[in-house]
Amino acid sequence: MASDETKRPEGNFKDMIRSVFSPQDPRKRRMSCHPRLISASVYPNQLPFIAAGFLERALQVAGLSVPSIPLPSMAAKGMGELLLAIALVAVVALGEETIFRGYLILRLKAITTSPTAALLSATIFSLGHGYEGSAGVVTVGVMGLVFALVYLWRQSLVAPIVMHFLQDFVGIVLLPLLKMK
Repeated sequence: MASDETKRPEGNFKDMIRSVFSPQDPRKRRMSCHPRLISASVYPNQLPFIAAGFLERALQVAGLSVPSIPLPSMAAKGMGELLLAIALVAVVALGEETIFRGYLILRLKAITTSPTAALLSATIFSLGHGYEGSAGVVTVGVMGLVFALVYLWRQSLVAPIVMHFLQDFVGIVLLPLLKMK
């Protein structure tokens, strides 16, 4: 049940699918496809991230909360801010993957199994994203689990760092740039 502070999107599953594939602003409906589809065609390996967008929207439709105060626009204004945004995305991807996958999974594997360590790491990672609402926390948790499983599979932080960078780059840098045009 949605409380007064929790915003619940109206609609059903069909509306959810329509919102992912078409822009929300009627003035921008002349675009041939939604930026999420553009990112899927640019980065075919981003299927887990597209699925995460669907998951987050489905959780919102199911009644999980979203931030009661909208997050500020991340659109870069000028070349300096664009370069700063790219640097921020790189530092966050490197730092979070080093801490939550490299260090935490390694320490948790010493006292538990690899799958349990991956699940615990993803859970702790998602709790740090509480500002995104419960739907965002669950979605980030799923993405954290994907990053953890890739780390365990590859035995290297390179792939999770690149995946995390691409996820944040598309959401923080590329999509705001596409919306500005």
